[in-house]
Amino acid sequence: MNNEKNNERTLYLSKIQPDNQGEQTLSDEIIAMLESIQHHLNQNFSTRHTAKKLREIISDLTPVLKVLLIGDTESRKSQFINTILNRHLMPTEFNGVSRVNSIIHFGEVDQVTAHFLDGQVAIFDAQQIELFAVSDTFSSQMMRDGLDYLDIQINHDLLKSFAFLDTASYEKNLFIKESFLNRCPSVLWILNSDFKNSPTEKLMQAKLEHYAKSLHFIKTNDNIICDGKRQMTVSLPLMTEAIVENDSSKFAQSNFDSLLQMFNDSKQSIEMYRTNLMDRLFKWINRFSIESTSLVNRDPYKEAYSLLKEFSESGVSLMSMSAEFQQQIKIFDVQYESIRGSFQQLETAHQLIVFLKENELQKKVEVQQFINLYESYSSEVIEYRKVFKNEESEAQKQAAEKIQQSSQQVLLKFDEVKNIIFKLVQNKLLIIENQILEVKTQIEYRLSRLFNATKRLQAFDVIVEAKKEIELLIEQFEPTQSNKMYLEMVKEIPMDHQQYVQSFLQQRAELMKYKVDKKSQAIYKEVLEKINIIMPL
Repeated sequence: MNNEKNNERTLYLSKIQPDNQGEQTLSDEIIAMLESIQHHLNQNFSTRHTAKKLREIISDLTPVLKVLLIGDTESRKSQFINTILNRHLMPTEFNGVSRVNSIIHFGEVDQVTAHFLDGQVAIFDAQQIELFAVSDTFSSQMMRDGLDYLDIQINHDLLKSFAFLDTASYEKNLFIKESFLNRCPSVLWILNSDFKNSPTEKLMQAKLEHYAKSLHFIKTNDNIICDGKRQMTVSLPLMTEAIVENDSSKFAQSNFDSLLQMFNDSKQSIEMYRTNLMDRLFKWINRFSIESTSLVNRDPYKEAYSLLKEFSESGVSLMSMSAEFQQQIKIFDVQYESIRGSFQQLETAHQLIVFLKENELQKKVEVQQFINLYESYSSEVIEYRKVFKNEESEAQKQAAEKIQQSSQQVLLKFDEVKNIIFKLVQNKLLIIENQILEVKTQIEYRLSRLFNATKRLQAFDVIVEAKKEIELLIEQFEPTQSNKMYLEMVKEIPMDHQQYVQSFLQQRAELMKYKVDKKSQAIYKEVLEKINIIMPL
């Protein structure tokens, strides 16, 4: 049964066999270079559209005829594609895939790649073209709204010689993507019985003539009236019968043979195809040069480049910035030690009283009370010493008890004074800490700005790599005057940020990481432990 089915299709398969096997326009080495350049540019958001244009050129490296399909919503364009390919590929509903632009070409594996306007790409099974054909679901509508075009890859012998660029079906306004027009030397305008050759359609015909396109009008029945010079009536039902029945006469009657002949007549020689492809490639290189130069002259590149270049040429290194910072830290350390030393000298109560008065702490009630109590205590000690005898009398005993009570009062009041001293220490050290923090913040802010500038500029490294590879690419071709001009144009793109980025990163790698420890908490504790009142007993 399978053999009979295969025999039925022998005639169709023989007619669609490719005649360009093994032909290629550029060497494998150059193709690899183009793919590498496209990969680099696709990684930077600013050059994704440029990368997309190069991807179109790479896709056209195989010398197959690109046929542009035009038709309104009732033209049965999807049915035409399905019939000529002898498979149900394109949805035939009114709101089918013809609502979007599609490229149908050969591929070893059947699949659909959706290219969205924001640069994202999603791959689907070929059976899922219907996802873009269903108009009554919110998700499908969202998919179509953000869609640029569908890349439909099919393993089919006919597509080894021809590729179809199916435009979105029009109603009143007829618009065709410029990239589609540029890629297709041949145009099939599929008509329906309501074709009126409106002003919009006439304008499109004039545009196609301006682009020197080979335009043919395809009528699906003889009742369609068309004034075009090149027109052909194609019977889709008869073509289907011819394929199924393996009937050569029906192939001829359906004009299938004439259609294929028309395609072949529109094909360019490999030399002409290569010439046109090289013309597109060098136009793309010109576009890359202009856009890259424009990127250099605007933010975020311009601001980051200016900041890093200014630092690099200022003569100030990260190490010198760090040395300056450390010198300031040393000054603050001396102040720390000075504060520590002033408290370490407080070994007697008299020294403490003098310290309190020097820092005008006696203005505080608690401190003045402490001073009064201590002075009273000292007077009692002095009097006690005057009346002291080896043999303890009752009066001497009472005086000692009174001194002991005064000492306890002094020590109790000293607990309040210690809190005041603590706050004094805290305030003095806090001032120093704030000064350190201010200096550190200034240094870190400068370093942060410079580091962020390097990050922004490093995002353009992929463009620099693409630039280098484009220079090598041009050198692979014949050194004509025109090619030399393009080479100089690319070389003059002023994207030399890498030298400044490398210099900064090297300095940053060598820079020692200095850590400013908070010393205050330790000093607070140390100061309070050092202040020991030595009672003069």
